[in-house]
Amino acid sequence: MPSLDRIPNITPERLVTGWAAAHGSRVRGMAEGEGEQVRGLWEPLGLDPGALAALDDPDTGRLLPVGLRHGQEALLAELGARAADGDTLRTLAGLSAVLVAQDRTGRIVGALQAVPPGGLLARAVDRGVPPAQALTAVLAVVRIRAVAVAEHARGQGIGAALLHRCLQLYFRLGYHLAYGGFPEGSGLERYYARLGFEVAAPGEGIPLSLPFGISPEPGERLFHRWR
Repeated sequence: MPSLDRIPNITPERLVTGWAAAHGSRVRGMAEGEGEQVRGLWEPLGLDPGALAALDDPDTGRLLPVGLRHGQEALLAELGARAADGDTLRTLAGLSAVLVAQDRTGRIVGALQAVPPGGLLARAVDRGVPPAQALTAVLAVVRIRAVAVAEHARGQGIGAALLHRCLQLYFRLGYHLAYGGFPEGSGLERYYARLGFEVAAPGEGIPLSLPFGISPEPGERLFHRWR
């Protein structure tokens, strides 16, 4: 994966038009009408229903242009306003992203979903973290919930390109940590380590500057990368 020492400027327009990737492919934000193609890539992964529901949610990614144009302070203001209205779930959807990779024919051959960790927000509030601090955590940590590449397109660097652009996007938005998980015994620890992620040992979590950290689900190993 290319270096992240310098995070390029990313405009909302660039998120739409995308970036050239390997073998004539292109990585960009998912466009309207592409949800079914992405669903076909994700369904074999056995994702939780929320991941697939995001494909039909008009709020998915809606707040990303705000952050790209006006910075994290604007996102914090939006978060606070929506939380005051009891609309936190809509806000979390607005901070989510679905990135796709299309081949030279325009067919979707890869897709990634990144989401704010809503469970982390809930645990913070439950443990007495002040709401303002808990909301700030939502703009510090992003979870890579799904990465899939069509079988015929694997081995071409498409998954790496999706992950790289995801990190660039959220680090540009001011996030500090991106993490995800994979099944124990899958052998994917070598893949993520090769791409520059730190892979946790089985059962090991990720410490945070909160009264708790990120813990793996049973049978899951975590990978992460700090900005």
